Amino acid sequence: GSATFGQVIDIDSVGGRHEAHHGGLSDDRRHLWLAGLDTSQIFIFDVAHDPANPRLVKTIDNFAEASGGVVGPHGVYALPGRVMISGLSNAKDRGGRTGLVEYTNDGMYITTHWMPTAETAAGLPGGEHADGFGYDARVLPRKNVMLTSSFTGWNNYMRPSTELAEDPGDGFGETMVLWDFHARTPKKVFHVPGMPLEIRWAWGEDHDYAFTATANDSKIWLVYEDDGGEWQAKAVADVGPPGSNPVPVDISLSADDGM
Repeated sequence: GSATFGQVIDIDSVGGRHEAHHGGLSDDRRHLWLAGLDTSQIFIFDVAHDPANPRLVKTIDNFAEASGGVVGPHGVYALPGRVMISGLSNAKDRGGRTGLVEYTNDGMYITTHWMPTAETAAGLPGGEHADGFGYDARVLPRKNVMLTSSFTGWNNYMRPSTELAEDPGDGFGETMVLWDFHARTPKKVFHVPGMPLEIRWAWGEDHDYAFTATANDSKIWLVYEDDGGEWQAKAVADVGPPGSNPVPVDISLSADDGM
């Protein structure tokens, strides 16, 4: 019944292209954080006072410096009183080595958690596969676990998409990491070839599993807790006909955990 249903009712400029990408709301749903993959600037909008006219209230322009060298802020994940931002790259060589960065709800830097590498994950199950890459981060609080996935660094994701498709080269993530969420320490590294991207935990209160899709080989992966309390990962389905490679990049689960 709205007179403006389906129409654009507000536009706000952030002063440049920035390779605008993912964002997320703070835990109180009062502010929307939006990230620039290229410039590593983060734009915080007030969406509470006048939801039909969001206002840019803060720009974080020292993300790389404050975080100790993380660049390419990607996802924004709400935690109690703070947000966690998954990075895609680093300021040193713009490769895939990156980290998770925490900020307060009002935009003050807290800390950085670097993704594990084969060196730093030595002794962990699957640690030999750790590549230091990041993409998405999702938490299952009742099990005190966090899952992260992996993509690629600035040197790849800022290449023209047609060039990347014709000659992807190497330097792409093939891992997911299971973390002790409260301690923010990695517990296990899963080898998930094919570049796992978005992570979605199941909704059901007794469903202790998550899904991801690999963009390069178009498979659905299941990460689950087995009967012995160990976390496992396995490919469970193809997306589209074999060989068609539709490049799945997002996942949405229904209330009954169907995909």
